[in-house]
Amino acid sequence: MKIRKSSLFSETKISSATLELLTKQMSVLLSSGVTLEKTLHIIELQCRGRTSKIFKELSLSIQSGHSFAKALSKYPRDFSDVYRGFVFAGENSGQLSEVFFKLSKFLEMRNSLKKSILTALTYPFIVVLMSSLIIILLMAYVVPEITTVYTSQSRELPLLTIGLIFISDFLIKWGASISLLLGFLLVMMTVAYSKKTKFRIFCDFFLLKLPVIGKLMLLSEMAMFANTLNMSISGGLDLLKSLQITHRVTSNMHLLLNIKKVINMVREGVPLGKALSKTAAYPKLLPQLITIGEETGQLAKMLDLCARQSIEQFKSQSNTVAIFLEPLLILSMGVLVMLIVLAVMMPLIEMNVVI
Repeated sequence: MKIRKSSLFSETKISSATLELLTKQMSVLLSSGVTLEKTLHIIELQCRGRTSKIFKELSLSIQSGHSFAKALSKYPRDFSDVYRGFVFAGENSGQLSEVFFKLSKFLEMRNSLKKSILTALTYPFIVVLMSSLIIILLMAYVVPEITTVYTSQSRELPLLTIGLIFISDFLIKWGASISLLLGFLLVMMTVAYSKKTKFRIFCDFFLLKLPVIGKLMLLSEMAMFANTLNMSISGGLDLLKSLQITHRVTSNMHLLLNIKKVINMVREGVPLGKALSKTAAYPKLLPQLITIGEETGQLAKMLDLCARQSIEQFKSQSNTVAIFLEPLLILSMGVLVMLIVLAVMMPLIEMNVVI
């Protein structure tokens, strides 16, 4: 029997939160002595829709003699290369239940990191978006109605009011064209970025060099690198295979190219810590802890320590940035609105003074 390719690819994939929960449940069932086939059947019964159908087909694949990793490979959108690599290692080492426990911890860490990133960005994004919309509406609809009265009186207007009228007229005349142009450029840049070209390498390198954002991005990437490498080595894979799996979770192309250099150096016999130091792509903490781990024979433990410290630093620094950024954004937007109101009111104040 052949494993049927899913006809469900057009539907929504299994969410990261759902996958974490199901992986935890499989870990508990397998460690309790339940067979893999029975475990998949239990998961199938408690799920609905596409997820239930996926686990049904996985169970049928196991029954027909396929390995679990091969069965999972028919659903690459739902089960990543890293996920399947861990399962493959667990099947070969006979420690599938232990691998699923570590997988659940890995997914928990990754989802926690993503949640921290989303939390740090959500509030500032909403503040900027809403404030920008309010300012645009004021400049495009409210200001023209009021300033028409001033210009019809042929009075000398304050410099601030003249500037406001100029910006308002410019937005009305060219706003739509500029928006279309910016939208077109954004689409083109997104397409170019998604194709992993030199443009993306440059963008990823540039982002890492930004004062605050770059450091946060580097911490999140370092946490993912250390945790994935730890998982792979703990799962019984050799160092080279672990590095090959780890480089697949790296989203930054600049770091990805450096990891490929590290893989080549390790293949030639260079210690991992020394190879990472030569590339200087990650903070010194990572190669230092890895070197200690290699010298003491506790590489997995040092990688786990590095991942935890990176996550804690990321959360701490992102919270600090949010504490300063939120009031700064509100203050900036408040000043802009105040200037608009002041520009509108100044001619009225001057008229009252003359009277």
